Order: sequence, then structure tokens, then C-alpha cells
Amino acid sequence: MTTVQVVVASLTTLVALVLLCSAPAFLVRRFGFLGRSERTYGEVAGRSLEHSGDGVSTARLQIRYRAKDGREYTLDQKSEHDRKVGEAVEVLYDPDRPEHAYLKFGMTYVVAVTLVMLVIGVGLALFALMMWRA
Repeated sequence: MTTVQVVVASLTTLVALVLLCSAPAFLVRRFGFLGRSERTYGEVAGRSLEHSGDGVSTARLQIRYRAKDGREYTLDQKSEHDRKVGEAVEVLYDPDRPEHAYLKFGMTYVVAVTLVMLVIGVGLALFALMMWRA
């Protein structure tokens, strides 16, 4: 095995391990957040489009929302859905840290992201294993 092959196999193994370890952590953290989060409605206060080099645009939204403590917070988040300024959106926030918030997401999203991470991680692990055996 050449030095380049060892480096590539090592990096592939490292990325696979990171994904395989991150997937369950992501799942637990997001389900934990969903379990303790408060729901409120916010309003899109601003929006911009971020353009990638391949012609894809992603909306970046600034959302104002009010927590149960009566204070107003602003969430800055990318979104697949471009919303209009003034549009109402559902926000989930941590009642212990109301500034920690996300646009509403559900269990389907969490499970889908976790599965994608696991599939890519397993695929890279198998690829790395084949490289180490070569």
C-alpha cells in the first residue's frame, strides 16, 4: 500500500467514524430538544438568498419570536422554504435558553437526517475496509 493510499484510507476511516458517532448523538440531541421545546409563532422579519456556485439558492430567514418570558428573540436560520417578510412561522425554542431556537421540525426530519448520516457512514466504512484490505 502506497503512502497516498494509506492517507486516503485513514481519512475515509476517520470520516466514517465521525458520521457513525455523530448520527446517534444528533438523534438524541434533536429528540431531546423536541421533548422539552416550547412552541410559539414568530414572524419573518427579514430574508435573503444565498447563492451557491452551482445555481442553487438557499433562503436565510431572520425570524422574530416571543418566548413565554415575554422577551423577544431573533432567529437567523437557513431554510429550504423561502418565506415572505411578515409571514407567520412556527418556532421551537428551549425554555431554559429561549435564544436557542429552530424553525419547527418534526421527527421525520430527525430520523431522515440520522439515516442519511448512517448510510453514508456505513458506505464509507465499507469502502475504507476494502482499501485497508487491498
